[in-house]
Amino acid sequence: MALVCLQLRGAHLFPPGPVLAAELLSLLPGFLLVLTAGGKLVYISENVSQILGLSMVELLAQGDTIFDILDGRAREDVHKKLLLAQEQPGREITFVSEMRTSKAFRLQHGGNRAVAVRGHFMPPRWPASPSSTAFLALCTPVARLDADHDSGSQDNLFQSTHALDMRFMDVTE
Repeated sequence: MALVCLQLRGAHLFPPGPVLAAELLSLLPGFLLVLTAGGKLVYISENVSQILGLSMVELLAQGDTIFDILDGRAREDVHKKLLLAQEQPGREITFVSEMRTSKAFRLQHGGNRAVAVRGHFMPPRWPASPSSTAFLALCTPVARLDADHDSGSQDNLFQSTHALDMRFMDVTE
């Protein structure tokens, strides 16, 4: 049922026409997400399974709003940011939140996936109801840096000390 609702909302917001090619989506550093003003999911690109370990259908089985796939603690903050962005269409907002992942992903990586969501509300450019603005976002995974876990990416960390005018005083090798 949630999949049918997703398709209906998508058909309401986007006119029939060319669909994004799977080849182009695979080049993105994350997945595409489109929401209604109320947070209902309209579109999730198929490459979401590479990031969260869950297919679009599996995500919809958890619920049909963005709040159903977010970690419980972040729901209120995301809701506030979406309301702020809705007041000023075109204003870009960014937030980082943990999204639910598959059980296999959680076992392999030790938890849900931190994802940076960057997007803005865009009014439709075709005849539609005035309340049918869409939030378009690119969701990219955020690397987790655990202090007790040896990660290859930690080799790139450095510390620096600066003077008040931001000149470098000391930088680790």
